[in-house]
Amino acid sequence: MKKKSNYWISKPPQIYYPREVMYTNGRIVEPNKESPLGHISPLYGNTSVNFHNNKILAELFVMYNGAKKSSSYKTAGEDNQIYSADPVLGFTPAWATLNMRSSFTINKNIKIQLGLENILDKFYRVFASGISAPGRNFIVSVRGSF
Repeated sequence: MKKKSNYWISKPPQIYYPREVMYTNGRIVEPNKESPLGHISPLYGNTSVNFHNNKILAELFVMYNGAKKSSSYKTAGEDNQIYSADPVLGFTPAWATLNMRSSFTINKNIKIQLGLENILDKFYRVFASGISAPGRNFIVSVRGSF
């Protein structure tokens, strides 16, 4: 199930509130037993507040992921439980990150973009990735078109 929505809070300059949440549930049902379907991620999504006018776009957003309990891992399956918080039984803890990004249009050819991700420096791992996410990081870019 995927739920995506936008709520407009004001007229120009515009403030709006987009969000997206994804939840998937899968089970294998056999005559005498039922087990979790492999590689099903826990609840995840993002919620943000955006501001936009002619020259500035700013976004404050939270990315989040629910926990996946050991009982939801497919035994001997492809859930990559060896990369989880409990490599024997499998467990993925919930996490959330606070982030912001903005862009400033200097003129029709030049735009400056700034970002600050994982502001609270949260340690987390995206489900089944096997890779711990980076800590707090800054992004600066200049885009030009000629």
